[in-house]
Amino acid sequence: MGDFSGQPGPRKEGPRRYLVGDAYTIADMACLPWVWMLRTARYDRGGQPRCHDFLGLEKYANVSEWVDRLMARQEAQRG
Repeated sequence: MGDFSGQPGPRKEGPRRYLVGDAYTIADMACLPWVWMLRTARYDRGGQPRCHDFLGLEKYANVSEWVDRLMARQEAQRG
């Protein structure tokens, strides 16, 4: 299940579909609203730098693909 093999050390590098491997987990559910808010610029506040100016999510293609994959899920579209 996921990357929880019990092996010490960091996870092997390489592609994965979700935050914890190839399965949709609570980690994806918990992180998506925060990344979505930053991606859609709803986090900008008056008098502060725009979040896109200092976070630059567009340079992380894997994060954009992850958000697109999760937002395509019927459950995410319902809210």
